[in-house]
Amino acid sequence: MIKGFNEFYVEAGIPIDSRQIKLRFEGIENFCNELNCENVCELLRIYYDLKNNKDFYDDFVQHFTETDPNFSSKYTKEIKLLVGCALVYITESQSDLGHFVELLLAANALFHLPPSNQIHTRILKRFDEDRIALRAPQKIEIDSVENLLEELNQKYEEGEDFQAELLNLIKEEHSCNKELLSTLQIYREDSQILWWMNSKWCSTLDCELKSLTKKQACLIIGSEAAELVENYPGPFSINAVLKAMISASKGNNSKMSIDEVLSNTDSRYKENIVSQFDNSTIIDLVPLHAAVCREFNTTSFEQWYPKYEQEILRGNKLSNCTLDEYSFRMFLESLVLKLYNNLSSKGGK
Repeated sequence: MIKGFNEFYVEAGIPIDSRQIKLRFEGIENFCNELNCENVCELLRIYYDLKNNKDFYDDFVQHFTETDPNFSSKYTKEIKLLVGCALVYITESQSDLGHFVELLLAANALFHLPPSNQIHTRILKRFDEDRIALRAPQKIEIDSVENLLEELNQKYEEGEDFQAELLNLIKEEHSCNKELLSTLQIYREDSQILWWMNSKWCSTLDCELKSLTKKQACLIIGSEAAELVENYPGPFSINAVLKAMISASKGNNSKMSIDEVLSNTDSRYKENIVSQFDNSTIIDLVPLHAAVCREFNTTSFEQWYPKYEQEILRGNKLSNCTLDEYSFRMFLESLVLKLYNNLSSKGGK
């Protein structure tokens, strides 16, 4: 059972008894047994009231009508709540897909209002915890390997069968090697990020950051940072890194409209974004990338923004943001796309 499951219902103002709570959770468990990244994207579309796949929506609802004949397929408020509960369940029970959910929710926090504040806060809290845990000190248990080696050596010297001890030693060595490799990968990633941060160099435009204004550099910096990350859901300290890079460029870190940021962003960078992601099946879930694609090759704000607001933001008004914030959201979206491609190449899981 998801901790605080019934509290989500209380916040939403939906009356429910203990029997129904049990049945709803069974429906979530059954639905989440065989998920892939495409399914997660559809859940996010339902959650944020974006255009979604009707067959998928009906299949999701069926998992609850099967366990409870009294469940109403027309009660969209509860269905959205259950989608949110399913997203919580995924983040707390599945590794890569869980990180994918966390990144998607964090990336969209600026652009969409969540149906449930509790669920939104719970997943973002998990996102922070997972990022912190990724770089927490790891103790590799060498003692267990040494003990197994002593047991194996003793059996060998006594002429006894040591096959079981040898097998255990191999398993323990394999486990230690995996932990060591994971730690080395983190160190390598950190080293690359630090080299990049200290260089104050924009590799996309092949120039020093001090030659660019902050509004020219902010989106590019977010994308370049994501290129260096291979361990998900990414480093907790990335905001400080992004701020350090942006501070190396010219101008003030003031609040600015998305139109002003995009109109000052280099066309070569925007063209690369368009060529890579304009036809992506999840472009609607990465709003900044979608904005770049919509704005490219237009001459005025009025040519692209009204339709963008209607189709991508679903009528939500996008407030002006600091350039740090734009950079961080571009970083998150770039990681979403990167992890999506990784998961898709492995069958979506």
